[in-house]
Amino acid sequence: MSIFEHHGFQRTRRLGKNHRVTALVIQDILGGEIMKTETPDGWHYYNFINGVRRDFPESPFAEKLNYQNILSDRDEAFSDTNEEQYGTF
Repeated sequence: MSIFEHHGFQRTRRLGKNHRVTALVIQDILGGEIMKTETPDGWHYYNFINGVRRDFPESPFAEKLNYQNILSDRDEAFSDTNEEQYGTF
């Protein structure tokens, strides 16, 4: 059973498209820090939990990411989403 199924989420393509929301929800459940990496399409958000990078969405990128591991926070990750998207998860 995946962490998503354990907490009542279904793993869908939606997770990859809403990586900011995913990073926020994962932090709610598992704690840790929200990190970001710059990509050609803008910032990509993911989590660091117990010192391990966790990028839960299936990567929407054609090429492997060069993770920069820049510390972010909830406010920044939430800046390009809304309560409705967040509440969906």
